[in-house]
Amino acid sequence: MVLVGSVYSGNPSDFNLTPFNREMFVASNLNIHAQIIDALVRNRPVVPVDRKWSLAAAFFLAVILSWIITRIRPTYGLVLTIAIMLLILILSYTLFTVFGIWIYTIHLILTVF
Repeated sequence: MVLVGSVYSGNPSDFNLTPFNREMFVASNLNIHAQIIDALVRNRPVVPVDRKWSLAAAFFLAVILSWIITRIRPTYGLVLTIAIMLLILILSYTLFTVFGIWIYTIHLILTVF
């Protein structure tokens, strides 16, 4: 399969921002379309987790953390909170990059915070 298009920097409308490139005009539209086609051909699309499961996990996490944090010292509670937030970020990043599973991370992070 061959994609034809321009990727020269003289035309800013040929470039877009992506989650992986925070700098302006780094990813060309041609490259973005090539990545999408590659994911579809390899049958590896991004699979979002249903929002109800994300909300259920956030509710469960809130109940468990409120029970645990009220029974431990404040310094341990702070360490536990930071550790769980880091664990959620690492888990969601790993699931996305390895398995293509997208978790609504903000619900879980705001629940912990």
